[in-house]
Amino acid sequence: MSICKPLGNLGDVQCAFDPASLKRVIFAPLIGSDGSQNVFASESAVTKSALQALFDESNEEDRLYPLPVKGKNIGIEVADALIQEYDDGSKNFRKPGRKTITSWLVGSHPLLIRQLEAFRGQAVGFYGGDVNGNFWYQSDVAQTGEVQPIPIDSGSIQTEYIYPKIGEAGYLLVSFEMDDSAISSLFRYIPFANLDFNINSPVDVYALRDTKSVYSNESTTEFTADIQTIYNEPVTGLIITDFTLYNNTTSAAIVITSVTESADGIYDFVIPAQTSLDNLTLTPVKSKFDFSAVVANTIDIP
Repeated sequence: MSICKPLGNLGDVQCAFDPASLKRVIFAPLIGSDGSQNVFASESAVTKSALQALFDESNEEDRLYPLPVKGKNIGIEVADALIQEYDDGSKNFRKPGRKTITSWLVGSHPLLIRQLEAFRGQAVGFYGGDVNGNFWYQSDVAQTGEVQPIPIDSGSIQTEYIYPKIGEAGYLLVSFEMDDSAISSLFRYIPFANLDFNINSPVDVYALRDTKSVYSNESTTEFTADIQTIYNEPVTGLIITDFTLYNNTTSAAIVITSVTESADGIYDFVIPAQTSLDNLTLTPVKSKFDFSAVVANTIDIP
């Protein structure tokens, strides 16, 4: 018998399998907060509402993290396969070559390097979007229809700010390798025509922006909050219903009397009289922002 394992027939698809060049990357933790694999049950489950719920997800282990849509010159390079050669000239295929994805984020802030480095060493994968708006993913081995992230060797994540030359723009260089568990035969995509969102739109697909706060004018009946992104951009347009206030000392919620945005990102609060030395927690809410650092930065009443 010359064949030691079943052979696969080589009949191909009638309609061309034709993804375009990569345009967008969405990082995804491989394992969720409940210990199960982060996947979509089927292609039909990949919807705008489902994705945006995951962009806004409060738990970091269940959130999706799109890179900015500013990506330029995105390329995928495939290294040579590892093939062992013997003294008689025969060869033995050992494993396919690693695939490296590189992107230039033109106009991105160098501080984004620190954000990206947090993914290094983590169990993460990615979903992709190509220039035609198709949604890339990896299918499961059992072919049940699951939509899985393409695994990344997160130890390979590299980030560097490339300073501009005369006549050129600076950019943030991001590169990473697909993991060995990223199996080419399981690569799939959902055609743009079957999606209810545009993966290359910053409105449809967005990442949360981290924020920070500085407090001043604290008293028993008022305080001022300066709320900015980590890039020192003011977070504007918040209104009284976007805030909750809690007294950690008395373990009681505080009903805010009024909030006035006196300047961009500067909010003047009037509150019912509290007690000196009480400690308060302010919690803002606004789509596309992560206020974890604001919540952690509590207010001490003098």
